[in-house]
Amino acid sequence: MEKDYQKAREKITRLCSRREICSNEVLAKLAAWGLSSDGQEKVLTFLIENNFVNDRRYTFAFVRHHHRLKKWGKHKIRHSLVQKKIPET
Repeated sequence: MEKDYQKAREKITRLCSRREICSNEVLAKLAAWGLSSDGQEKVLTFLIENNFVNDRRYTFAFVRHHHRLKKWGKHKIRHSLVQKKIPET
């Protein structure tokens, strides 16, 4: 069990170091890898404490990318963030 936790933590840490990822996506990936819900929370807590995951930073990057490069409007961006379960703050 501890081995699965360590392996998942290393794998998701590498992913988070390459690109921005929101906390909901982290939980979805960890669940898909078969990690227990307790293990998922431990990994997410580690990532947040070490600033690998930051939903505010993710939101800014998401908005900047989709507005400038994909020419999305504010309603489409807001709808997409709601679908990703990012709070509106």
